[in-house]
Amino acid sequence: MVSVEPAHLVGTGGAIGALCRYYVGSAVDVEGFPLGTLTVNVLGSFVLGLVTFAGL
Repeated sequence: MVSVEPAHLVGTGGAIGALCRYYVGSAVDVEGFPLGTLTVNVLGSFVLGLVTFAGL
């Protein structure tokens, strides 16, 4: 198995999250409220919880 440093995981997760927030935010395009950011953050938290508690 490949050894991965925690900093690499955080950086990769941050990069993926930033790209998702950008693309979802530009697709939703709501004035005044960052609905794309909220959506990606909630889904990302849910996926992180699944991965954490699934033991992956």
